[in-house]
Order: sequence, then structure tokens, then C-alpha cells
Amino acid sequence: MNDLPSLDIGGQFKEFFAMLGFLIANAWWAILLALIFIAYYIFLRMQQNKYEASINYVLLAISVPDDNEKSPKSMEQVLAGLHGTFSPPNFFEQWILGESQTTLSLELVGINGHVRFIIRTPDVLRDLVEAHTYAQYPDAEITEVEDYTKFIPDQYPNDQYELWGSDLLLEEPDPYPIRTYMQFAEEFDKGFIDPIAAFTEAMGRLSVGEQIWLQYIIRPLSNAWKEDGYKLVAKLIGKKVDIPDDFFKKTFVKGWHQTLGFVESALQVPPAEEENNKREFESLMQFLTPGEQDVVQSVERNVAKVAFDTKFRFIYVAKKDVYSKPRGVASILGALDILHTQNLNWIWLDYSTTTKVDYFKFRTPGRQRKIVKHYKNRLIDSGGKPFIFSIEELATIFHFPYISVESPSIITAKSGKAGPPSDLPIGR
Repeated sequence: MNDLPSLDIGGQFKEFFAMLGFLIANAWWAILLALIFIAYYIFLRMQQNKYEASINYVLLAISVPDDNEKSPKSMEQVLAGLHGTFSPPNFFEQWILGESQTTLSLELVGINGHVRFIIRTPDVLRDLVEAHTYAQYPDAEITEVEDYTKFIPDQYPNDQYELWGSDLLLEEPDPYPIRTYMQFAEEFDKGFIDPIAAFTEAMGRLSVGEQIWLQYIIRPLSNAWKEDGYKLVAKLIGKKVDIPDDFFKKTFVKGWHQTLGFVESALQVPPAEEENNKREFESLMQFLTPGEQDVVQSVERNVAKVAFDTKFRFIYVAKKDVYSKPRGVASILGALDILHTQNLNWIWLDYSTTTKVDYFKFRTPGRQRKIVKHYKNRLIDSGGKPFIFSIEELATIFHFPYISVESPSIITAKSGKAGPPSDLPIGR
């Protein structure tokens, strides 16, 4: 042991501080930039929180008579009117004052077996929301109510409540539409199959102590998003266009590559005849199957409409003694399945936010607390990434039930403009 060299602690400290001094002397600018960036980030977040806190929001519970004959097309017109709130902040407003584009929240809520439709809006837009709603639904009743989410605890695990929740996303690129109400309404005269019925029926079966919350936070978009849709159409029909190689990692059209191969071989001609057959097709649309053409037409119709950035959240919360995941979760996921088409798009769980954790179960309470916080705050950029929905897609998943939906659980408007539902908290 006496043969081991002695530790030169003082020398090691000197070497460390010499290296630190060298870094500071030669990389001070990088350290300064990092400190400036951190300070600006903190400043901007404070400004954003201050701006958000300055907005006064109201929750409007909307009901229509049970003999409503207005199709989802009427809700599409309401949403088109609300898209008029598009007014993005300029550079100074966004990056110095912390301002952002106004959002609204469309909410379909089932509480104790009763179903209601709610729009959360900044108070300054209340008149606009009511005006567009009454324009399409003259017999509607609109009542300001308290925020129903405040009656559910924020902390989990909880002695009284159990909670399941998730953000949702689109499985394929945004330009591909989900199955919309237009596909449910091919023949109105023979009866309209209302896609909202599956959701309201699931909520109507809840017992006392159970709640289902569906939330669509929407933010108006400019038309810039349509560019991806036009590129997608060009790709599908074989039209030559400069498209990034990684944009189309997936395709929905079964047999598309086989079709291209068939067309390419059909267009090949012997060298002797090549000079007389230099015709070049602008697209291969005429060679597509009816199903493939339907995909192209669906994408074109979707991108032709105005759209919103959309955050979709789903929460099922219940007292522990009545909590039933098959009743509260599987029923809503099943309702989402009716909007699913194999060759277009569908909505499904964002597993990075879902409270179901397969491994490391200790993470479950943290995810429960996070999704409740995000739902209550109603911030579109928290949690999973928003996707883009056209007004036709939004009107499919949020509209007032058609007369064919016979469910006593839905709070409907009464003649003579009656008061709000008895079990719904009233705002002051």
C-alpha cells in the first residue's frame, strides 16, 4: 500500500479551474447566448400566461328541440362562421406580448346519464357564437353554465374517483378525411343515420357518478395547409409535381403500385413507333379504379373547405364503486370506429398521452394528473400534437342530434325558451 502514489488533490483542483477558465475565456459568447435564450424563454412564457389569464371565458350550454330536422350541414355553417375569428398575431404580438390566435372548445359531455352540448368561448366572442348558432338553429336555447370540470379532483390516485383519459390523433396525413356525415346522408329522404347517435347513446347509459368528456379545441387555420392536400392529390393521380420524398411514406390506395406498373407497361411502344407516339398523359386519373378515384375526390373535397387546428381529448371519470371501463371507454372507442374507413382516415388514441400504461405502472397517476390539467386548462398546444380538421369533419363529430336520434338522455330545448337543465351548474 505504501508503494501507491499519493493523491494530488490540490493539483487536480488547479487543473479543473484552469480548464474552466479556458472555456470561459474562449466560449463566453456561447454561455452568454444560452443565458439570454433561457431568460427570453422564461419571459415569453410569463407573457403567454399573462395573456391567457387576461381572457375571460364563458361556457354556453346549447340545446335544440327533439324534433330537430337540421342536418350536420347546419353545424358546418356555424363552424364556417366561427372560422371568421381567424386573426393571427403579428410578430411583435406573438413573440414579445405573448399573444396567440383565439381558440374555442366544442364539448360533448355525459354526466350521470344526461348529455349536453357545450361551447367554451372568450366572452368577447359570445355574441358571435350565439348569432351563428341562432342563424342555423332558431329554436335553440343557449344558457351560460359553470365549468363542470371543477367538480372533479385534480390529484390521482384519488380515494373517491378513478379516471381514464387520452388525447386522440389522426392515423394518416391530415388531407385524408375521416368518414363524414355526407357519407351517412346519401339519401336523406329514406332516413338519415346520424353519426352522433353512437356517442350520445354511450353517454346516455352512464349511471349516477359516471362522466364522459369529449373535447375538441379548435383554432382557425389559414389556407396554407391546403398545399399538402394538393400535393397528395397530384401524387395519387400520378401527376408530375415536385414533392419531398418523405412526404408520402404511406399510401391508402390498395393496388396503386400495381396500377402504375400496369400503366407504365401499357404505355411502352416499340422503338419504331416511338417517334409517332410522344403523347404524355398529364395524369393517370383515367386508369384508377372507382375506389381509388373516390379517395382522390374525397381528399379534394376535404381540402376545398376551411379548417381548424384541432385537439381532441377524451376522459372517462367515475366514482370507484361504479367505474366501468367497458361502459365508459370501450363504448366511445366503438363509436369512433363508425368514422373509420380503411382507404381514408380514422381517429385513434395518442398512446404517448393515454393513462393506460403497460409497463412501469407508477407512471399512471402522473398521466392522469396531466390529462386532467390539460383538459381543464383547454390549451390546444398542451399534450399531444393537434391535427387538422375541415369544417365538414368537425361537423360530423360535433352537431346537434337529428330527429332520428331518439334518446331521452339528451337535454333538449322546450317550447317557450325554458330554463337550463336542473342538474347543470349555472354561471354567475
